[in-house]
Amino acid sequence: ERLQNLMVVIQKALGAYLEKQRNDFSRFYFLGDDDLLEIIGNASEPGKVLPHLGKMFASIATLNSVPCEDEGVLAKFDAMLSKDGEKVTLHSPIVVTDKMNVKEWLKQLEDDMKITLAKLLHSAVSEVQSAQTSTTSPEGKADFVNWANKFPAQVMILASQVDWSMSMDAALRGENSDKDLQTVLSAINGKLEVMAETVLLDLPSESRKKFEQLITELVHKRDVTKSMIDEGVCDVNDFRW
Repeated sequence: ERLQNLMVVIQKALGAYLEKQRNDFSRFYFLGDDDLLEIIGNASEPGKVLPHLGKMFASIATLNSVPCEDEGVLAKFDAMLSKDGEKVTLHSPIVVTDKMNVKEWLKQLEDDMKITLAKLLHSAVSEVQSAQTSTTSPEGKADFVNWANKFPAQVMILASQVDWSMSMDAALRGENSDKDLQTVLSAINGKLEVMAETVLLDLPSESRKKFEQLITELVHKRDVTKSMIDEGVCDVNDFRW
């Protein structure tokens, strides 16, 4: 009975300790007690923490490690890798030292992930507007394909959604909204033609998946834009928009 009571005390203390760790870094809530204990127990070996990243960060399977022989440095990571092999270079490399606890560099990863994606999205939205100036010319087609290839799939898709929303908003606010909406529709059809031609080529698996996702999004945008035109929507405050 004494040992049983002692075990209850130990379990309560362990539970309180793990809860404190989760309060300090909320993504630990995605982990079970066994996984969290393994991470804490291997704090001095970042490589053994990497297999658990996928449970804490959606779409991050692991990190790309680069050699670093600086004194006191346990590991250096310069990019995020998805399970599909997509690589996204971090805005600032994460340097894990022997004086850092595991929560510190995981928090650094979380912050750097957000900054990296925000900067990539800003660049993607800025560049898509110049890349789509004309998808009828060979140069315009090449620019659009290069733009789609340049950015990670998530960022590329979101940038295309932002650009379409901005174009629709501007068209509905204009004095000649019918004509402006037709221009938006023509631009979408032009992009669809470019992507339809491109996916027929011999492409790397990663690029093909990205382009297929973009085609799906463009088809949706085309259908919505066409329905706006058919229903005579011409005001940005129209509920249908």
